[in-house]
Order: sequence, then C-alpha cells, then structure tokens
Amino acid sequence: MVSQEPYNRSYFLEACGGHELYKESGGALLDERLSIVFELAQISSGMRVLDLGCGRGELVRHSAEAGALTWGVDLSQEAIRISKETLLGSCQDKILQRAGLCKAKGSCLPFPPGSFHRVLLSDILEHLSKEELKRTLKEVHRVLSPEGIVVFHTFPNKWFYSLFYPLKRLFGDKIKGQAGPRNPRTYHERLLHLQELSPWSVWRSLRGGFKIKLWCSHRSRWDGRKRRFRSRGGPLGLLREPELWGMAWKK
Repeated sequence: MVSQEPYNRSYFLEACGGHELYKESGGALLDERLSIVFELAQISSGMRVLDLGCGRGELVRHSAEAGALTWGVDLSQEAIRISKETLLGSCQDKILQRAGLCKAKGSCLPFPPGSFHRVLLSDILEHLSKEELKRTLKEVHRVLSPEGIVVFHTFPNKWFYSLFYPLKRLFGDKIKGQAGPRNPRTYHERLLHLQELSPWSVWRSLRGGFKIKLWCSHRSRWDGRKRRFRSRGGPLGLLREPELWGMAWKK
C-alpha cells in the first residue's frame, strides 16, 4: 500500500468520494455510491458487519443504526479519528455500543474465523497492490461466516479507462466538441490507486475462494426498488461502464 501520509484529513474531507454530502450531514446521509453498497448488503439487526477501509465511517454508522454489531477497520489513523466523530455525531448511545473502530491492515485482521455475516469493501480494492489484494481477500475469506456475503465496489473499471474512454473521446466527444481530458483520473486517483481492476481481474482475484456476482454499471443505473442495476445489455457493457460492483459468497 502507498504511504499513509496522503490519507490525511484533507483527503477524506475534501477529495474522497462523497465528501460534499458528508460535510453537510456529518455521515447521517449516505451518498449514492455508499447507499448502493448498503442496499446490496441488506444489513439487519443482529448481524455482525465488517467495513474494511471504512474511511469516514458512514457505513459503520448506518450498519450500527440498522441494528448490526459493526467494526470499521482502516489503515489510516486519520480515518479512524474521523469515523469516531461520525459515530459520536449520531448522539445515540445504542449506536456507539454497537460500533467499534480498529486501525489494522486488511491483510492481518484481528478477528477470529467466521466472525462476520457481511464484509463491505467499498473503494479499497484499487488502493491495494496485487500481493496485498491477494492477502486481504484471504483474510476476508477467513473472517467471513459460512453463510456470509462480501459486497464490494471499485472504480474505475480498467477496461473503461484504457479501452472505451479513449475511443469515445476521440471519435465521439471530440467531434461534438465535448472531449474530456486525455487522462480523466484525478490527482488522488493517480497517486493512491495502486492498480485499476477490470471485470476479469476482479473475477480472477476472487475465484479461488468465492462465488461471485459482478455488475459493470454506472451508479445512476441502480434500481433501488428492485435492488438491481438496469443493464445496458451485451458484452459491451463490460467496456463502456465505468464502475464495478459485486457480491461474493464462500465456496
């Protein structure tokens, strides 16, 4: 993983996805991305939930509010501090009693086997090197209960950025006078994303220990009522959709 120095307060509160809504609500509201992860997880009272790479702690708070015993884990000490503020902002003792925070590596989790019914991996996979990803997924498999579910999101879909975007920009957007930058990645994406994952690399990383359901879709295509994404259809969706979402179960 990259140095922890870039994962500072400024990053989490001014650059990390969803920071605008967090500033307004203090974590009381989930942005669209986190809402989809939360809805896919279908968290209910009595569950044990692990939010790995918890960031500002919004999912920790909402999982605890749903009645789950929840742990938020992050390698960044600043993330743990902000997550504590998020939990304290609820002003509810029952939320604080159900939620714990821990500074730890995903590749070395301080929990016994089978501890969790849900493991949430929201925008952490792209921050891990190939070897760290392998070790982290092994740990996730270990701490997941036999009936448990992993829910994940990663951005960008590597195939979208490396194949579809350049062609769309050159032959579509540029002709219309709407071409974006040659490299659409933000400063922090270039700095902190150690690897961009494709549908194939996600499947290859998880296939050893998990059964996988994967979607390539922009978040705007989420149908919350039916809990599914509205498909653009066909194999081209693997190329022209920028985000990867998924669920995984132990084999």
